[in-house]
Amino acid sequence: MIIVYQCYGGTHSSVSAAYIHLNLLSSNPQGEDLLAMPLFDRLTAADFGRLFYHGEDEWGNKIYSMGRGKDAKVINNYTESLRKFHLIDDIAFIDTLPYVNIKMRLGGFFSRYLGLTVIGRPLCVAGTLEILPLIRDLVEKVKDKYGYKR
Repeated sequence: MIIVYQCYGGTHSSVSAAYIHLNLLSSNPQGEDLLAMPLFDRLTAADFGRLFYHGEDEWGNKIYSMGRGKDAKVINNYTESLRKFHLIDDIAFIDTLPYVNIKMRLGGFFSRYLGLTVIGRPLCVAGTLEILPLIRDLVEKVKDKYGYKR
């Protein structure tokens, strides 16, 4: 199974979810832990649609993250079309965007689009730390669905 955590930019909530899924992020992370993730707050709009591989989980699922910009519906329709024609069966796109808060949105705008990382990055870190419990819950549901039951 391929599991793709995706959100707007693919650089905060989706990367955090992938790291949580793979047990690569401590249960009580600090800002430095987020900043140590190679993709955290480092992707741009040119990376939308690209899959970034993070590793394999304990059940052999391949874990990716992706930014999709405003094209959530396009991605979902494309995936469903591929399934319909039996071109893919074992891929799940998990949307982490509903968990993104205002700090992350503003921080991403300042950091990724205006290049003002000195302003944006601390906002992204603070916002991501706030939503991590929600992301952990999401990842647990994903693991329950696609983990040991495979």
